[in-house]
Amino acid sequence: VDINQPILLVCETDTAEESVMRLARIGYEKVLGYLEGGFEAWEKANYAEDEVESVSADELQQLMEENPEAILLDVRKESEFANSHMVGATHIPLAELQARRHDFEPDRKYIVYCGGGYRSMIAVSLLKIFGVDKPTNVHGGFAAIQNTEGISVAARTATI
Repeated sequence: VDINQPILLVCETDTAEESVMRLARIGYEKVLGYLEGGFEAWEKANYAEDEVESVSADELQQLMEENPEAILLDVRKESEFANSHMVGATHIPLAELQARRHDFEPDRKYIVYCGGGYRSMIAVSLLKIFGVDKPTNVHGGFAAIQNTEGISVAARTATI
């Protein structure tokens, strides 16, 4: 989704303010508002619904073993990726996904993470729009991943 595109949120009223703030932090500042009545109003109107597959950081290792050809996609900012990331991850910042939409293979498995899980949810939704069959979000993002035993993380080393 283009960061200049107007957005109408479908969320619970008590989470609308936080959602607007989180979207603004990652560059989406044209939020028009939110649907009164949230998801319940959406369902009553019979609008289309979709689900996003998510796994915990603890389940990530098994998912990667079951899908050795999967692409591990880090959608954090360049500075975050440079500081530390999962070994073998492909880095495409969230802001660049739209421009690279034709780079994604529809039948390929993509496992997506960010810092805390919010940007990766947006990225997974975008991948679905781009035609990727079943992208997977890592709930809790890198904050959870880096504390999970058995997952290799590459960290930048400081020089003095």
